[in-house]
Amino acid sequence: MMIRNSSSTNLHRTARRGLIVVKSAICLSFVLIFVALVIDVGVISQKSGELQQAADAASISAVNTMMAGLNLSTFSSDHTAAEQTARAVVAQHPGANPGTVLNTVDSDIQFLYSDFDSENGGWTTSPESSTSRPPNAVSVTVRRDDLANSSVSLSFARIAGRESANLNRKSTAAFFPATGIGEGAEILPFAVDATVWTALRLGNNITNQLKVDALASHLDNSNLLDLIDLGIGDRFLDPVGCPVDLNGNPLMIMDRQSWHPRQESISSGADRVWESIFFPHQFERVLAATSLLSPLTGIKYIPGNMVLIDLGQRNSPAYKLNLARIERQIVSGLDYQDVSGINELNGREGGNLQTPFMVPGEYYFPKEIKEELSDSIGKPRILFLYATIPGAISTVEDLLQTPTDFVIVGWVGAVITEVNFDKLIQYVKFQPAPYRSFRLETDNSPTADWGSGVYAGPFLVQ
Repeated sequence: MMIRNSSSTNLHRTARRGLIVVKSAICLSFVLIFVALVIDVGVISQKSGELQQAADAASISAVNTMMAGLNLSTFSSDHTAAEQTARAVVAQHPGANPGTVLNTVDSDIQFLYSDFDSENGGWTTSPESSTSRPPNAVSVTVRRDDLANSSVSLSFARIAGRESANLNRKSTAAFFPATGIGEGAEILPFAVDATVWTALRLGNNITNQLKVDALASHLDNSNLLDLIDLGIGDRFLDPVGCPVDLNGNPLMIMDRQSWHPRQESISSGADRVWESIFFPHQFERVLAATSLLSPLTGIKYIPGNMVLIDLGQRNSPAYKLNLARIERQIVSGLDYQDVSGINELNGREGGNLQTPFMVPGEYYFPKEIKEELSDSIGKPRILFLYATIPGAISTVEDLLQTPTDFVIVGWVGAVITEVNFDKLIQYVKFQPAPYRSFRLETDNSPTADWGSGVYAGPFLVQ
């Protein structure tokens, strides 16, 4: 019979137990370090996501602000307002230390030029300046480091010697000219003379010499010295409210109203952007001057420079103006049926309208749309341009409201500044203004028309 030494066995068991405790403590230390790193990595990931969201929102908002205040004649915009928008949006996002808000430094907001690189299939940005197009991109960097908002403090990574982490996230948004418009585009179902609009947007030697302020309210209230002082080309209001020159011809270009893009409102007073009066053909009472001392009120034919177009009319031998569709387009824009109808009429397919295209129209202002037009004052919309018809044209059919086919050669961004259906001369006054929507198709070509004022975007490009 074999007898074991109990004391030796107990010592062996105690040693094994001690070794297990030591190994467990070492393993647990590694587990705790791993868990700590995972927790801090999670904190870093969360903060990075918050900073990226702030940068994305800020860049898009800044581009929106820049687009809204864009001057289509000079391609200048209010960069200060765009910067303020970016800073305000960043400050509204989480990601800062408790009790503080995220801030941005001046160098972290940049205005750039963005283009599509067809060779590499991606967007590029550069700080190069241009007079033929506006800056169309805003880059915003949001950071947590020594430059702004302080580094992100780490809790458990201190065990590994890491007390904080520097983070920064960047986002770039941009806009581009639109090459196609489709469902959802907010339009006005009117087309205006392309030549008149070009003069309105760019100005020329004649329009730049016209004085902004009226020197006399009515010709028949002016004395001889007033009339001599007015001179040919200056403007005043005749008794029916339409600006005319001394020969009784309507003056179409002026600067008497200001558009406020943020409020989408109109006020009186010049803003260095021309407005223009557009109207259909009409016989109306106007004021002519047979001599400086004997003004004469009479009836005069006024040739129109604006037509009501029926976007959505399909190829049908029996055409009839669809007022319900026109009213709906003024309020809510184009729908798929409108676009497909015009494309069918022009023998095309697709979900967007592409210029040039033909559309039926009339020199006609139905009073049924007055309320919808008045509600649209100050709101940017897409306005269409028809090709100027050279030489003399027959106006008999136009005056009888017989539809005519018009060739639409372009579209522009515009706001209505005034609607006049009540006086003898009926007109709508427009001013160039940028219209933007992410629903529009972008034009990435080198020949894109930046001056149209119809832009696709903003989009995130980087």
